[in-house]
Amino acid sequence: MERDAVPPSSPPRATTADRSTSPFFEPTYNAYSPKSSSPPPLFSSDDSCESVDVANYESPRIFKNKRKGAWWDNGDSSQKSPAIKKAKMTRNYDSGVYMLSDASDSFDSLPSHHQAPFGCDGTTDSTPEEEPLPQQDRMSQEERNFCEALEYGLDRNAEVYDFNSLYLSDADIRRIGELSSVIKSAPDPGNELPAEGQYRSMVPKIRVDLSNNRLSRLTPSLFDVQNLTTLTLTGNNIEELPSQISRLRNLRELHISRNNIKWLPYEFIDLHRPMGHSGVRILGDSGVPWLMPTMAQDLTSITDPLVRQLGCNLSQSITERSDEVDLLTTPEMQALHAALDTSPNRDQLVWRMRSMELQAIFENMQRATGMEPHEREFEEPDYFARTPVSYFDEMGKLIRDSPPLPTSNQDNFAVITETLRGAHGVPSTWFTPPEFKAVKSLSTIALHVALRHLSAADVRDHIDPPPPVADAVLKQAEHNDGGGYGVFKKCHVCRKEYVVARAQWIEWWWPKMRVLPFKVQVCSWACVPDGMRYRPEKELLR
Repeated sequence: MERDAVPPSSPPRATTADRSTSPFFEPTYNAYSPKSSSPPPLFSSDDSCESVDVANYESPRIFKNKRKGAWWDNGDSSQKSPAIKKAKMTRNYDSGVYMLSDASDSFDSLPSHHQAPFGCDGTTDSTPEEEPLPQQDRMSQEERNFCEALEYGLDRNAEVYDFNSLYLSDADIRRIGELSSVIKSAPDPGNELPAEGQYRSMVPKIRVDLSNNRLSRLTPSLFDVQNLTTLTLTGNNIEELPSQISRLRNLRELHISRNNIKWLPYEFIDLHRPMGHSGVRILGDSGVPWLMPTMAQDLTSITDPLVRQLGCNLSQSITERSDEVDLLTTPEMQALHAALDTSPNRDQLVWRMRSMELQAIFENMQRATGMEPHEREFEEPDYFARTPVSYFDEMGKLIRDSPPLPTSNQDNFAVITETLRGAHGVPSTWFTPPEFKAVKSLSTIALHVALRHLSAADVRDHIDPPPPVADAVLKQAEHNDGGGYGVFKKCHVCRKEYVVARAQWIEWWWPKMRVLPFKVQVCSWACVPDGMRYRPEKELLR
């Protein structure tokens, strides 16, 4: 039986027919003798007959008898193996050298390019249209001059850029955002160690001069230059600064002379607040038609000598006193309140009294906190006065009986001045909307969703002709998007996006010892502060 058979002591001997044809065992030929350097077989019967030689048992052996096949193969050595046949590589195609024909035109013999029928390969028989010119070739001369000056400064990491009188429009300065890459170059110390003063920040203080151009709305990339410290916009066609100017957190000087600016965006107040420095200063505003009430044109032009003397005495008393000042109990302030009944310019006197109140508030804060007098420029701006709130519907139309928003100094508008004794200038009739809801209508919500995915022109094409509400919203969206600022604005109260402002008013603030107007816009009637919705409870009566 098979299980009674004695197992072999070694693997069975392979025959020549069973020899592996694996390419890993192909013989290699060299110039050496095929003598084996392996230990001689223990028994002569274990070796092949061809290797039976006395020299195989001599010592030392120099050459190895090379074999082929598996370890159990004791067949003939490689010297007797037949020569391995190698495959012969032949090429049945042209080698790539193309011989032209004898035709006079070398292109006559070229085969025509295969073209799929019916234009299936994307080709047509018509002449291809000319490719548009590169962006560099489509630049206007003004933009090219601007880019050359910009690149010249960027190559040198310059901090001062002069684009004065280049006749630039808003589209010509779209690359001005590249100023964000400027770094302050360190001084060359030479071969010695830098002095102590040479270890300084690499943050630059960039100054840009865009005076005497044709700018009207600027460009959004300008407000990405965080290291911009001085911006000169003198002699342009700017009517309103965009709210994105509040992103220039390091801006310290703003020159806006000879522009048509009537007010500043409310977000600009943030730049007047101290942020590690004294805040922004508007150094040049001559020729700017600020929206100012008559009483604020010149707070010092008090014609009554008694009132002028009382004001000077009160200001001196506030400065010299070492304790906290209570203006309501000072003799000078009581005399000024008594003079309100007989003053020919009551409104201007109220503004003068309000400025003294703010001065007293600052002096009291200075004594309480130990602030030095020269640190007055680091104080927060103070609220001074405002206009009544103007309410609008979803189309941006003024609500009936709501006071209109003033647009020039020739308009007749009320100015409400808050004093310690009450509000002055409150109009005789007060408008309050019937409700203060923050929920938008379904049509407004649908338009906002559409404008987040499509342009105003595309939305108009989809609903052509648009209903009156949609048409008004789309017109305002196109106006908002002028210059690339986006169709949506952000409410500074609730931080929500809106297209049409539902309430607006003007506020006058007191930053850096002067009065400036700021335009406030909110997204809904509910975002109007409570103190402005209703008539003031305490009024400064005659």
